[in-house]
Order: sequence, then structure tokens, then C-alpha cells
Amino acid sequence: MNLADWLGLVHVEPLRDVAAHRWALALLALAWVLAAARGHRRLALALGCAWGVAGPLFWALALERPLGYGLDPQATRAAAELVVAAASGRAGESALAGEPVAATVVARFAAGGRDADTWLALAALAPALVTPLLARAAFVTGRGERAALLAALLLTSATGDLDALRGTGLASGIAYRPQAALVLPVVLAFALLAGRVPRSGAVLAGLLAAGGLALPPLGLPAPAPPSPPGLESLPWALTLDHAPWLALATLRWLQWRAGAPLAAEDRAATGLAAAGLGLGLLGAAGLGPLAGDPWAGHVAWRLSLLLLASGAALPLLHALAAALKRWRPLAAREDAHLAAAALVVITAPGAFTAWWAADRLDPLARDSGEPLSANALTAAAWLDAHAPGDAVVLCSPTYLPEVLLAGRRRVLRGPGLGQPADAPRRERAEKAALQGREAGPLYARYGLRYLFVGPGDFRAHGVSWPDALVGRPGLVLRHVAPGGFHLYELVAGGNAAGG
Repeated sequence: MNLADWLGLVHVEPLRDVAAHRWALALLALAWVLAAARGHRRLALALGCAWGVAGPLFWALALERPLGYGLDPQATRAAAELVVAAASGRAGESALAGEPVAATVVARFAAGGRDADTWLALAALAPALVTPLLARAAFVTGRGERAALLAALLLTSATGDLDALRGTGLASGIAYRPQAALVLPVVLAFALLAGRVPRSGAVLAGLLAAGGLALPPLGLPAPAPPSPPGLESLPWALTLDHAPWLALATLRWLQWRAGAPLAAEDRAATGLAAAGLGLGLLGAAGLGPLAGDPWAGHVAWRLSLLLLASGAALPLLHALAAALKRWRPLAAREDAHLAAAALVVITAPGAFTAWWAADRLDPLARDSGEPLSANALTAAAWLDAHAPGDAVVLCSPTYLPEVLLAGRRRVLRGPGLGQPADAPRRERAEKAALQGREAGPLYARYGLRYLFVGPGDFRAHGVSWPDALVGRPGLVLRHVAPGGFHLYELVAGGNAAGG
């Protein structure tokens, strides 16, 4: 149950496939440079976006489970609530049966359309989609040659090594904040459009950016982000982490002071910078809608620097193009085309996404490369196919992730899903079910209907092996799966005869 399964793609083995992955990126970058040098702007953008997708997608396909699922309580709870809402058609109940929860926008959509995989796949694909969408937004809403340069900068330089290590990098933080990341291309597009307004463009861009990045959570499943930097590291996070782009942004300001016209990108950059500084400061200080997480503010700040850098780099790249044209094979090429190709040659080889190794840089991604139990997933899939959507399952903590993700049914108890106020009553229901005692009203209270028993489960209740429950009153064996997994149904007056 991972992105490769949902998309029908091959599973990636990092140790086996990373060399081929690097070569594929190199070939895509070469094709991108050639297309840019020949003036095929749209083809160059398409190849650049393919390059931008390929890097993060490789690591997304290497995960054997949704990032943090079964490892991080927030990710497990969010994904579980989404799949059980889709199966039952109820969005106001958590993955723990009978526990009310505030229904998120995404959960309501899943409950209405009965489709959770689309939302899970969208969250898993976000790292591969956001940067190319940013480039596309810049190319479409920007103007002229600068738009193409900005798109290339966004693809190669939106994330740096230092900000990634600090926890504020764009590419390295998308998986932990898929909603805010997927909003970024829209924010950039509207900021660039607002920047066309001569007098108030910067203010409009800043307001749009702050409003878009501070949207309330919609419910896309994601793990809790790593501890962000505090106020004490803010000066370094805003300067040292972006040193080359801060220098180019300063050069652009000097160009403007020397009489260069103020373009729409410059006004948009001013608004994004203001929004980024404000959100970053409030987040680091634990205030405002993004309290405790300054990531969105840092990303907006990075985007503002790249917007300004695209303007400052333009004359420098034209000078470089003029020098390159002294070589006879390039003499007939236009300066603008050579400038775009030169920018890719300079920035792509050292780009963070080209050398990103998620299994080394992100401990949660490394742990998420461990697969869930294949036999348990097969057994749980029987629940999804045969159990009513509102049925509740009793399972052990060992196989809780498989039951929730593949079985898509609510559970009676589950660590990491919250501590209900009626925990003692749930324990009594569990004990009664495993002992085969009649407890109809207690079962009905939670909708408890199935027992999912795997090897080693419930030994404290005297269950030596999953088939030890066969023949106990009130339990009907419904399914036996590979690996010794047994699924029982609680039926009043039932016996061992199964179906």
C-alpha cells in the first residue's frame, strides 16, 4: 500500500536503482539545455519540469508506506480518518469507533465520493509536483525572457543545502506540509499578476501570499514536521542559507536604484518578502496561524529572492552569452537562448533535488521504506471487500496500520489514535470478545463486529494461536489468510462454523 501501488508503477529500490536515476537526471538536464539553446522555450520548460519531477518522484516511489504511516501518530491518525471516512461515508468520526472528530474538508470529500486513495496519492505526490508547478506558474504569468529564467531558477534553486538541513527547505519540507506546498504555485501566480499593478502591486502580492499560506488545515494527511528553528537562528536562516540569491537580490536593488525600471516580478518579490518575513517571524515566535512552524515564511522569502535574482542575473547571463558566441558553433544563436541554457548549465548540476538522498537526510523517510506486513495487508483486504462500511474491528496494536489502511474499517482500540475517555469500557469489550462472552449491548455501543487475529496477538488473553478462538461461543470464523491470520465475526449464539 504505497504510491507505486496506487499509480501502478514499479517499486523503486534505492540501492539498486539510484545510479540509473542519476543518469536519467543527467540526460534530462542535457536535453533541457539543448532545447533552451535552440530557442524551444516550451519544450525546454517541459523537459525542465520532467527533470524537476524525476528527482523527488524517485524517493516517493521508494517508500513502502505513506510517509510516517504507522510510525508517526499524526500521519497515522490523519490517513486512517481519511480511509475510514471514505469507507463508511461518515466524516465526523475518528478512526476510533464512537469518537467524534471535527470533519476536515478532505474527509468530507472522501466521505461523499468514497475515494481516499486519490487524497493519499496527492499528499504522497506533492514533493514531485510542487516545484514544476511553481515553474509553470512563473512561465505562464511572467513576462518575456525573465519568465523563462525564473522558471529555470525555481526548478534548480528553490531549495538549498543549508535551508534543507535547517528544516526550512522547500523540497525537503513538502511531504510534511502538502497543503501549504500545493498552495504555493497559486500564491506565486497571483503575486506575479498582482505585481503588474504599478502602485499597489507589492501590497497586493504580500496580502495574497500571506492569506494563501495561512489557510486553515484542509485535512491532507502528513506527518508532524521536524522541530523548526527558533528565533535565535532566524537571522542565519534568512541570510546565510540563501547567500548567493541574497547577493543577487541586493544587486537587483542596486540596479533599480541606478535607474533600472521596476518590473512586475520586482513588485511581486517585495510582497512575497514582506509576507515571508512576517510569517517566518510569527511562526518562529509561536504566534499567529502558523505558530511553531516558520516553514511557509522561509519558503516565501526564498521565492522573493529568486524573483529578484532573475532580474539581476539577466544582464550577467547576456554578457556570458556574448562571450560564448565567439565559439563558431554558437555564433548564430540568440543571446536570450544561450542565456537560458547557460543558467541551466550553471545551476542544475549542483541542485539539491538532483543529489537529494531522502533515505539519508530524512530518518522518517528511511523508516518508511520498511514495508507493512504483506500477509496482514492481504487479510485486512478481506475486510474492505466483505465487511460493512460501518463495521468496527478489534485488532492488536501490531497490525493496526494494516487493518486501517487496507481494511478501511474503524477499530475499537488503537495506540496513536488518541486516548478516549471510555478506555476502560473498551477494554471490557475487548476482553469479552476474546473470551467469547455475550456482551451484545457493549458490542452494539461501538458497532464491534469483527476480530482480526494474527500470530502472536492477544497472548495476554490466553490466545496461543489465531485458531485458538475457533469454537468459542459467539465467534464465527469467516476467513483464514496466508500467514495464519484469522478473521472472526461476533454473532449472537454463533459457533465455529464459518463461511
